[in-house]
Amino acid sequence: MKTHLFLITFIFGIASSTFATQITVKKVKGRQAIVESNVPLDEGQTYELQKDQIAIDVNFSPKQQRRNSLQLGGELQSMTGSSTQDNRMSLAARYGWNFETYEMGPMLTYQSIDLGAGTDSEFLAGGYFDYNLQKNKSQQTFLWGPTVSAELGAKQFKSGSTANILNLDPGGFLSWFFANSSAALRIEAVYHYQKISTTTTEATLSGFKAKTFLVFYF
Repeated sequence: MKTHLFLITFIFGIASSTFATQITVKKVKGRQAIVESNVPLDEGQTYELQKDQIAIDVNFSPKQQRRNSLQLGGELQSMTGSSTQDNRMSLAARYGWNFETYEMGPMLTYQSIDLGAGTDSEFLAGGYFDYNLQKNKSQQTFLWGPTVSAELGAKQFKSGSTANILNLDPGGFLSWFFANSSAALRIEAVYHYQKISTTTTEATLSGFKAKTFLVFYF
């Protein structure tokens, strides 16, 4: 079999840079190839090639991956009146696995509420599930679709007593990626259902709720 060698020139850096990187294809079998490069390449990394409009030059840059995600959210409130106060703080963290069409993962939430007579605290753990109406790939700028999360935990009252908590949040989400990066702003609109149970009583709360997260994919 006759061996063919092809030479492709890549352009790096800013527009004023004249440093050229060369890659030589040494062997091809089907859609797999052995290449030789004069710059370091990471094994297993995917590189995206974009052809220049005015020459045979190509832009050479690592293709962003979105296999996993970290979501961070929070809320801080401090209000005072003539005879009362309402101070609240909540922190939420999620870790996710991206399967393009859907995403899922565990989540943790902490919340403290101080109405002036002491602090009540909530500790919750659970999981979430997203169904992406657009596949979550590196070229997507917007993602949207239905979402649902569920959490179980405990509430510690200032009096020392405790209660069990169940949270259910079905709804929808929209994510916007900043400037083609792997970071996104995520907004959720959900129907929030909460059940609080003690040894003697049980109460439920429900209503609409909005959530905001910063999401980092890697």
